[in-house]
Amino acid sequence: MNIVYIALLFIASYLFGSIPSGLLIGKIRGVDPRKYGSGNIGATNITRIFGFKYGAITFILDALKGMIIIGVLRILVFSGVNVDFLIYIRGIDILPVYGMCSILGHVFNIFLHFKGGKGVATSFGIFLVLSPWAAAGAIIGYVGTIFIFAIGSLSSLVGLLVADLAGVLEIIILSEKNFLKDIIYLIFFFVITVIILVSHVQNIKRLSKGKESKFNLGIPKMKEIHNHQKLIAVNINNYFRENYNLDGLKYKTLYLTNKKICLIYKIKVITLTQDLLDRLNNDNKEFMVNIHRQTKYNYYLNVDLIISDNLSDNPSLIIKE
Repeated sequence: MNIVYIALLFIASYLFGSIPSGLLIGKIRGVDPRKYGSGNIGATNITRIFGFKYGAITFILDALKGMIIIGVLRILVFSGVNVDFLIYIRGIDILPVYGMCSILGHVFNIFLHFKGGKGVATSFGIFLVLSPWAAAGAIIGYVGTIFIFAIGSLSSLVGLLVADLAGVLEIIILSEKNFLKDIIYLIFFFVITVIILVSHVQNIKRLSKGKESKFNLGIPKMKEIHNHQKLIAVNINNYFRENYNLDGLKYKTLYLTNKKICLIYKIKVITLTQDLLDRLNNDNKEFMVNIHRQTKYNYYLNVDLIISDNLSDNPSLIIKE
C-alpha cells in the first residue's frame, strides 16, 4: 500500500512542476510570453518582457514547485510526524526522486505539449530543501557570472556547475556513512545536470558561436523608453483613431530582446470587418497587427512595434517630441 502513496506523490510532484508560472503571469498581463523574447516561460524571459518584479515572482513560484512536496515532508518529519513510509524505500531516501519529478514536470510540461522551462528555478528550490550548500553555490555562480558577462543562460549553467560541486562537497564532508543515501544524492545531482543541459542545448550552441544575447539589467535605454511611454501611447491612439476610426488604448508593455526595443499595445475594436483587417495588414509595415476575440462582439488588436536602438531613428508615428 505504501508504494501506492509514493507513486501518487511522484505524480503530484510532476504535476506541481508542470504548473506554467511564467505563462500564467503572461496571461494575466495579456501577453503570451512564448511569442516574445526568447519564447521561454522561465523567469529570465518574463523579466525581459515584463520587468524585474514579474521575473522575480516567476522565479519564486517556479522554485516553490520544486520545494512543495519535499518541503512538506521535511516539515512533517521535524514536527514529529512519522512519514518514513513516504520518504524511504527499503532504507533508500527518495526525497531527491520527488525533486527530479518536479523538474521533469517543469521542463517537459504535460500541459504545454511537453515544452516547458529550463528547470533552473525549480532546481534551486529543491537545493534549498535538500542541499543548502548546493543552493549557496548556485547563488554564487549565477550572480557572479551575470554581473561579469550579463548572459542569462551562461549564468544559469555556471550556477548549476558550482551547485553540483558544492553539493558533492557537502556529501563528502557531512556524510553519515550511509552509502545508499550518498549514492542517491549523487545520482540526483547528475540527473538534474543532464536535464538542465539538455534544456539549454540551443543556448549552448549560440554561446559557442558567440551569438547568445545578453541579458539587459538596465538600464539606460530601457529607462529612456519608459520615459516616453505616455507620449508613445497618445501617438499610437491618435494614429489608429485618425486612420481607422479606432480608439481606446487598453494595454501596453515593453520588452528588450536582441538589442531591439519592442512595444505591445492592445486596442479595443467594437466592429471588426474584413475590409478593416485587410487595410491593417496591408498598410502597416512598421508593426504587426494580430486580432484576438474577447467576447462575441468585442475584439482586441495586438499591435507589436519594433523600435530601433537609436530613438532618433524611430518613425514619427512612434516618437513625436
